Amino acid sequence: MANHSRQKRISGFTFIEVIIATAILALVAAVVLRAFSGTANTLTGTRARVVGTFLASQQIEIIRNLPYLDVGIVGGLPTGLIPQNEVFIQDGFRFVSSTIVRNIDDPFDGTLGGDQGDSHPADYKLVEVTVDCTNCDKFVPITLTTTVGPKSLEAAEGGGGLFVRVFNASGQPVSEANVLIENTQGESPISFSDVTNQNGDLKLVGLPTGIEAYEITIGKEGYSSDQTYAEDEPQNPNPNKPHATVSEGGATGISFAIDKLSALDISTVTSSCIPIPFVEYNMQGTKTIGSDPVVYKYDNGGETGAQGTYSYSNLEWDTYTFRITDAAYNLAGSLPFLAFGLLPDSSQQATLVARTKNGNALLVTVKDKATGLPISGATVVLDPDGSPSSSITGRGSMVQTDWSGGSGQTEYTDPKRYFYSDGNVETVTESGEIRLRETFPMTYASAGWLESSTFDVGIESSFYTLTWIPNDQPELSGATPVRIQLAGNVTNTPEDTWEFFGPDGTGDSYYTSSGVAIASVLNGSRYLRYRVFLSTEDDSVTPNLSELGFTYTSLCVPAGQVYRDSLSLGVLEIDTTHDDYETVAESTVIGADWQEYIVEMQKLTP
Repeated sequence: MANHSRQKRISGFTFIEVIIATAILALVAAVVLRAFSGTANTLTGTRARVVGTFLASQQIEIIRNLPYLDVGIVGGLPTGLIPQNEVFIQDGFRFVSSTIVRNIDDPFDGTLGGDQGDSHPADYKLVEVTVDCTNCDKFVPITLTTTVGPKSLEAAEGGGGLFVRVFNASGQPVSEANVLIENTQGESPISFSDVTNQNGDLKLVGLPTGIEAYEITIGKEGYSSDQTYAEDEPQNPNPNKPHATVSEGGATGISFAIDKLSALDISTVTSSCIPIPFVEYNMQGTKTIGSDPVVYKYDNGGETGAQGTYSYSNLEWDTYTFRITDAAYNLAGSLPFLAFGLLPDSSQQATLVARTKNGNALLVTVKDKATGLPISGATVVLDPDGSPSSSITGRGSMVQTDWSGGSGQTEYTDPKRYFYSDGNVETVTESGEIRLRETFPMTYASAGWLESSTFDVGIESSFYTLTWIPNDQPELSGATPVRIQLAGNVTNTPEDTWEFFGPDGTGDSYYTSSGVAIASVLNGSRYLRYRVFLSTEDDSVTPNLSELGFTYTSLCVPAGQVYRDSLSLGVLEIDTTHDDYETVAESTVIGADWQEYIVEMQKLTP
């Protein structure tokens, strides 16, 4: 019995040892396998480089043994028997060989376009062979170069030169820019690509002559593009940069500008920052590719999506202007300014403020004459047919002119309704104004009040001025027959309380005159309500209110701009004033359903 127990203990211990030994063996095997795999990959990569280097050297030797006139690219320049790209399968590797051949104008005998000149600028040829492995991991391309010279002192090739320079938006050279050159005028079409050097230059000599024969296209991964254009094309009959001409013994220089692409997010909103979906617009850059007529490089339409946004991911740097082309909306301003500068290699946003169309409209843009920057706080008075109206740049406004829809509206959605009154205010009038309730014929209640629905300006804002009409009230009604208080909130929920304040920021004061600054205690609010208190000292008369409004600024109120619609066709007087600038009195002719007028103001001399 004792021996049997001992055997069981020995047997159990041996089983555990087997499990541990197996685990250790598996771990060791994994380490060895990983090491072997790494070594195998290293050996594979080394073998690939050896084979690739051999192929590059072999290509160089083949080229060096060609007749000089045959050292060139098939269909390229200089033309010859060498394919620009070849594929080789060697030892299971797939290699792609790319060859570039350039004519070199050596300065020892003068240069084409230089002070001494050179009638035969193609002195010798530079050959560059690059071999890349397309099915190798982390393979670094192998590049070998050599020069090939003619047997005589100088090649007898004539032709001319084409000097291409590529720079960026800052005027700095762009190296490794791809240059595609095509010429289909001759008997043997030419099409080849090359790259610029560290100075952004590519100098080609010994080219066949031709008038506007060379079509040039410039590009680079992640960059914008630039090119030459054919003349007499229907869309661009007079290009600014026609195809290049190469003359015998001459050097043609041509420059191109490219830079890194940028991202731009467009959004269409109301002046209260509420998104407006599916708004059609046009975006136009300032770069031109043709004249008479002017042809812009970028002039395209777009439409925002269901969220009122549209994103561009590969847009060229430029200064863009926008116009809403939608049948239902007009452009009432933009953030930033209408002439929007998109920088290279950047991600920026542009907000288009839209208004529902209502007759002929004018967008007035006020800017500093010296800097071109928008001027906020400028008063713009528009006077159509002797009925002037005043607006302030950089400030939004909300106005109520009718209360005849009755009470019970919490949110200000119906412009004819309000939230609540004490029953002593009459709103159902022919003109829609509010006044004290008539208790008997020609007898009015002594006092009453009304509270508005909740106005939503869309985002936390700063508030400026409270105005109402009429300013004059019946003399018998007393010294302050119209008194108003305001309340603001960041949120708008049923649990929110509304505390009403006067101009000193307390609940003990009241706004008693139109045009008074709103108390700063309301700044930072998104939602606003007002209470109107009417009273009379003589019950035979009543005060009245036909319009009440307030101004504010927020992220969706364009700086330096005011918008006015319902305008009649014809002459419109525009008077613009600002405390720091000279007054500007001008006029324009309203002749379209939407147009923009720019006012430039000169700063006052200290």
